[in-house]
Amino acid sequence: MVLLKSCVKGQESDSMEGFSSVLSSYKVILFDLDDTLIDFKSSEIESLQLVYENFYRQHTDKAHFQDNFHSINKNLWTLFEQGKIELEKIGTERFKLLSDKLSIVLDPEMIAHFYEENLGSLGSWLIGAEQAIKELKKYYRLGVVTNGFPNVQKAKYKRLSIAEWCQVYIISGEVKVSKPDRRIFEIALEKLDVSRKDVLMVGDSITSDYQGALNAGIDFCWVNHQGDSLPYPFLPPKFVIQSVMQLPQMIISSSTGIMA
Repeated sequence: MVLLKSCVKGQESDSMEGFSSVLSSYKVILFDLDDTLIDFKSSEIESLQLVYENFYRQHTDKAHFQDNFHSINKNLWTLFEQGKIELEKIGTERFKLLSDKLSIVLDPEMIAHFYEENLGSLGSWLIGAEQAIKELKKYYRLGVVTNGFPNVQKAKYKRLSIAEWCQVYIISGEVKVSKPDRRIFEIALEKLDVSRKDVLMVGDSITSDYQGALNAGIDFCWVNHQGDSLPYPFLPPKFVIQSVMQLPQMIISSSTGIMA
């Protein structure tokens, strides 16, 4: 038996045997997209670099531009998760607030369109995620539930051939409800015609993915890339892994009865 290495600071993990035996009971795995399967951070860095070079370079230094953008963007997405701002407003509003902060006059709609176009076209898999999906689809029905702009998430869907394995692809901007609202998960369950007890949600965000899974009554697997501690008042989720690439081994171990 090999223990699944703990990905939460200060916590001991369950054995791989326990992990795999429970995991094998699910029929459907739903995934978050960005920073769970897709390397959003890299595409964001590249896209922001292009925005800076094309619109802001002559007005401010790069560090000042980035710091202000990330602060504004984080605050807007927090408001969005709390239901205090509509998704459609984030795209333009973040560049409007950024330009205001930097005391410059630019067209926020044009910049937002440019940024989102690049976000979609630059999306790429996290290391090991694509191969993990190819293995997991042999055992499960797979789907995606993602918060985001339809144009950006559809571009990733096409670019990365997600249709080859994804049976349901729910984008908050299309269905007009977002994680952590339980209703976005219920849309996925209805489309798949499956009970919540047969579903596992896999994601990296505590406030969006985990809270959403809790609200929907769905088991959750936290992709804890950095070994972060759970924020108060969250209790440990059903599973914790460091990367989606760990999931297939759990399945193989369970199906063969061999603990490798």
